[in-house]
Amino acid sequence: MNTKKLTEASIMSALFIVCTIFALPTGVFYSLYIDSVVPIFIAIIYLRCDTKYTILAMITCLAIVGLVMGKIGSAIWMSQSMMIGFMCGYMIPKKSKILDDILCLSI
Repeated sequence: MNTKKLTEASIMSALFIVCTIFALPTGVFYSLYIDSVVPIFIAIIYLRCDTKYTILAMITCLAIVGLVMGKIGSAIWMSQSMMIGFMCGYMIPKKSKILDDILCLSI
């Protein structure tokens, strides 16, 4: 197990959780946060760390938002955005055309 990647993924997920705690009580920023910032966080974690560390960070973030904060609906909505970020992070390093990436991401 690579402790450097694990530490980096845990620090990024902690930053992600802190940003989520500040964004949840707001109204308009909350929807913009989930739709745009959450995929960016997950894509950055995927690009900096590995697949298993990204999945671990996604699970811990969803568990804290859903169970500790009591926002199950927000956790479900956030999990959809996390999957978009995961797929974007997967497609960024690939050497393929943009239309192929859009097709794969839409599926």
